[in-house]
Formats: sequence, structure tokens, C-alpha cells
Amino acid sequence: MDSLPVNLFLRYQQIFPEFEWVDISKIILRLRMIKTPYEVEQIRKAAQILHHGYMKIKEFIKEGMTELEVDGYLAFLARREGHMGVLRIRSWDQEMTHAHVLSGENGAVVSFLDSPHGGSGNTPAMAQGAS
Repeated sequence: MDSLPVNLFLRYQQIFPEFEWVDISKIILRLRMIKTPYEVEQIRKAAQILHHGYMKIKEFIKEGMTELEVDGYLAFLARREGHMGVLRIRSWDQEMTHAHVLSGENGAVVSFLDSPHGGSGNTPAMAQGAS
């Protein structure tokens, strides 16, 4: 119940009026804190990919590059290493790009994303990240 839109919740109540609705989100969160060996290995793999990407930045980033150029190269590196291209977030209907590359005024642009930063993006269809 902590991340489900009210209108959807009310619709479920209407469809299934015989059920008692109870918020079990705290229980689910506690269960998700415990990682399986597979999940731990995936976290390690992700950290290695991220480290590799950070080490590569110094090889290609140059003065005068645009946010989109840096973002595009980072996306290439991430996808080549197995990144799915988007990050799912534990908020209703939230996703973000592989990374946010922001500079100048774009670094202060607030977006719809449940994040401390946003950026304007290069299209209103994905109004976040590099512009």
C-alpha cells in the first residue's frame, strides 16, 4: 500500500470486496533486505561494471564535450557490460536512465523522477538526464 496509487487500490477493493486489505509493505521490505547468493553476486557484478566505467571516463572525457556525448559513451560502456539500459525504482511507475550526466544549469533542473537530481533530458518523453 505504500507505493500503490489510491485509485488503483480503491479499484481492487471494489473488485474484491470480500477481502480485508492490510498493508504488508514493512514485512516485504524486511524480507527484501536479505539477499540470496545470486543477488549478492549480481550486486558485485554491478559494482565491477560501475568501477570499469569510472576508470574509462578519464580516457575519453574532454573539455568541450556535451552532456549527451558523455552520456552516450557511458551508455555504450554500460550496455556492452550488460546493463539493461534503465533502472527501476521502488516508487510507482518510476524508471531512470543508466546514469544522469548533468552540468551547468541542467544540473539544477528538477524532473518528475523521485531523485535528488533530474536534468531536462533531450525529449519531454524522457525528461531527465543529459540535454
